[in-house]
This record gives sequence, C-alpha cells and structure tokens, in this order.
Amino acid sequence: MSLPGPVERALERIGWGKYQTRLYFNCLAGVTTSMIWTETTSIMMYKSKDLEGILKTLVPMSLNLGTLLGCYLFSYLIGYLGRAPVYRNTIIVTALGGMIISIFPYEYVILIGLLIIGFGIGGDMTLSSTVLMESIPPSNMRVITMLNIGYSFGTGLAIGVAIIIEAVYFASVPDWVILIWMGTLFSGILIWLRKGILESPMYLHSKGDLRLEAVMQQIAKINGKNHTNVSLDESRKPEGEVHVEREKNLISVFKRPYITATLVQSIQYLTCNFAYFGMILFMPMILPETSTLESYTVILIQQLCGMAGCGLAAYMIYTPLGRRGTETLGFILAGFCMYPFMASDKLWIIYTFSCLISCFLMIGSSTMYTHSQELYPTHIRGIGVGWLTGMCLMTSVITPPIIGILQELVGNFLVLGLCGACFFIAGSLSYLLPETLSAREVYIENNI
Repeated sequence: MSLPGPVERALERIGWGKYQTRLYFNCLAGVTTSMIWTETTSIMMYKSKDLEGILKTLVPMSLNLGTLLGCYLFSYLIGYLGRAPVYRNTIIVTALGGMIISIFPYEYVILIGLLIIGFGIGGDMTLSSTVLMESIPPSNMRVITMLNIGYSFGTGLAIGVAIIIEAVYFASVPDWVILIWMGTLFSGILIWLRKGILESPMYLHSKGDLRLEAVMQQIAKINGKNHTNVSLDESRKPEGEVHVEREKNLISVFKRPYITATLVQSIQYLTCNFAYFGMILFMPMILPETSTLESYTVILIQQLCGMAGCGLAAYMIYTPLGRRGTETLGFILAGFCMYPFMASDKLWIIYTFSCLISCFLMIGSSTMYTHSQELYPTHIRGIGVGWLTGMCLMTSVITPPIIGILQELVGNFLVLGLCGACFFIAGSLSYLLPETLSAREVYIENNI
C-alpha cells in the first residue's frame, strides 16, 4: 500500500468532522436499506400465498439478477461520471422499484419491481464503502469496517419489524407488503439525504479536475476548519494516479501489480460466501419445526451477534493483528464453530454456535471488505471492488444448486464440513495479501 497522497494528507489535516459523520450515516443507511430489501424478499417468498411454483423461484432470481447487473454497471460508471452523481442515482432506482411494487403488488409486476430494486441496491452495496473511504482522513479507516454493520443491522431491522407485525398485527394487508412500504419510504428519505454528498476529493484529484479545491473548501467549512491547499501538480500525485486517462476497465485489475490481490480476494469472497450461504440453506433442515415468531427471533439474535463482530473487527484491525490477522482469525474461528454446529442435535448448541459463526464471520468479512478498498488505487478502486462484490452476489446464486447436488451425493454432514473448510481457506488466503496497516499508520502518526 502506498503512502498517503496529497489529498489524503489534506483530509487528515482537516480531520474528521460534521461532513464525514453525515456521509458515514448516509452510506450506512444505503447498506442498511439494501439489506432491508434483501430480507423483505426472503420474507415475501416465505409468507406470500400468491407466490407458488415457478413464480416463487423467480422472485429471488429477479432480485439477484438486478443486483448483479447494478453492481457491475454502477462500479463501471463511477470511474467516468464520478462517485457522487452515480451514488445519488442508485437510490432513486431502488425507490422507483419499491414504488412499482407498492402501487401494483401483482404477481409479475413484483418481478419487474424486484429487478429494478436489485439494480439499485447492487449499486449501493458496491459504492457505499468507496464513496465513504475517499472523503475521510486515512487515520479513520476503522469506520469503513464499521460500515459493514449495516449488513447485519438492515437484516435485523427487517426481522424486528416482522416480529412486531407477527405479534400484534391483525389487518388484512400481508406483512411483506408493509415491509415493502418501509423499504420504499427509507429509499425515498435517502434520495433527499444524498443531495448533500460532495464529489470524492480523491476521484477529482485522479482526474485532474479543477473542482477539487472548491470541494476541499466545502468540507473544511462544514467541519469548521481552515482548509490546507491541495495542489494538482502531477509530481505530487500518488503512484497509480499520475496519468489521468489510464485504464479503468475490468481488465486493469487483472494486470500487474493488482492481479494477485484480485485473484486471491476473488477466491476469498467465493469461499467465505459459499460457506455462509450453505449454512443458511441448512438451517431449516437442522432446526426443528418452530413458529414464525421463534424463527424470526433466532435470526434477529444472529444479526445482533454479527453487529458485535463488526464492532470487534473495527478495533482489531488497529492492533498488531492488522488487516490480515483479523481476517484470518475471524474466518478460522467461524470454521471451527461449524463443526459443533453440524455435529450436535441439541437445540441450544445449534443456536449458540450459529450465533458465534455470525459474529466471527462478520469479523472476517467486514475486515476483508475494508482490505479490498485499500488494495486498489483510486482510478480502479470502483471496478476492483465492483468485481469482488459481484463475486459475492454470484456465489449467492450458484450456492443453492451446488449445495443441493452435493447433498444428494455425499449427505448433509460432509457438505457442512465443506462449508467449514471454505472458512479455513478464506482465512488462510489473507496472508497472501499485503498488509495495508503499518506503513500508512506510521507515516500519519509521524508526519501529519
């Protein structure tokens, strides 16, 4: 990882302030809303009496297809149109899809609406961390890790509302429709909140855009600080950002010096998400028949454990473990917890270790997402992170049929064992990546 460039040094001198706080909660709300929509789709499949047969299969496929397309398209566009304008429009797309389903909650219209929603949340899931990272002081990178709390918080919020509906709601409107209304409302509020997002200073610097000075002045003014001038002199640009018109297509992340990071992290994203989705698929088979309320409560507790794991990761990445050690520890512990989870028939053991897996998985994965942002320079960061996010989304699509085939061939126990092995692989691969903590932090501490 290169040392901080002139924009990063200027952001460090301006410091964390009101603008970064607003931006953090804006990006956190984007991730949270994405997960609300994802969980709402799951509840819709489970609860809707109108979705039967092939239609029930097409519901998650529509959302996943839209998410995958949105992930790749928006990660490409931010390299040409800028971070802020693209990020403002992703939530408009999401809100549009929500409005379509809210107004016309009919069978095949739902599929169109979910495709559009997926397109929007694919952008949000890919861009939120990039938008935030490029406007904060480099000494505050732990907030990128904390941003991943939105994945657990969004799922937990949707489940929490579902619990309330299940417990006290008696009207004729289906509960999943209420969740659709909630997601649409949240998306609409975010359209308004995103109007205050400024363009990424690092993006402007990489493009040689003369708006950089004005944006830095605005950030400093909002924070109540004096601005330190940022020169656009090419000789002061960090390595990888000197030539404004360098490659920004997908092939560029598969060339030296980024190919190792891209390939290793691709395998990491594939293995850890295969293990996670595999565990989720097996939960209904392992657990005894319970009421809807009890099932929702278990999921909510798991998400709370995931949030705790995210908080622990934000602390651990600044310890001697660094990024690589925290990733490794999280995934390895999740792997170890898979074996009591799959070997026991006692309900309390299954619940306990499923919650521990959620916690340790978030330690590993939230650190991995932070590490991904730091491994690419500004001009290809969007495409690199977009590729990796797409790997995660593709895993969610291919895991169910693969798990089904393997289950028929070798049985439940060995498939769950494979999921545990995937966690071990993801953790071990971390040490093939460069550590991004030490050089930057020592430089910042001694020079800024």
